[in-house]
Amino acid sequence: MVRTHVDTHGAFGDGRGPNAHDDAPIFQMLLDTLEPGSVIEYGPKTYTIKSTLAFPPGKNITLECMAPGSGQLWFSPNIVGLSIRGHNVTLRNVSIYGQAPQAGVPSNRNAHGIDMSFNANLDNVRAMYFQGNGIHIDTANGNANSWHIVNSTSSQNKGHGLYLRGADANAGLAMNLQTAD
Repeated sequence: MVRTHVDTHGAFGDGRGPNAHDDAPIFQMLLDTLEPGSVIEYGPKTYTIKSTLAFPPGKNITLECMAPGSGQLWFSPNIVGLSIRGHNVTLRNVSIYGQAPQAGVPSNRNAHGIDMSFNANLDNVRAMYFQGNGIHIDTANGNANSWHIVNSTSSQNKGHGLYLRGADANAGLAMNLQTAD
């Protein structure tokens, strides 16, 4: 198992706004290349992410903020934040935020904060301001039974806080999940 921090691979974490660097390529490179069971650490900074971060199948990767509450991932408008397509992904102390599209640009109601089709463990996760659902579990192309969401918040999204769809999404556990949309 490898533990590595995104900053050691060139992530800037230099905030939000028009001059902020896009740190998505660094995060995605680590998701794609690290060995199964690895831990990707970030924080205590604010990172701009301009494309969906996709967790590849078979990797069992953990994404973890090393300073709970102070490390933030801000996603561009109208994109999915985290796409989980492999089993046993863990998100720990992760705070992700979407953004409203510019005036005159329609909202993408499929731009979910966390879009899962396989089981994952979410511990102390925050998903806010996305145009779709905060946490979206859809098993049309997978089996998400045994998902766990603990001590987490999914609020102020345009869709649902937690949305389940499909017969293989029903065997999960949500404890102390706060939703308000």
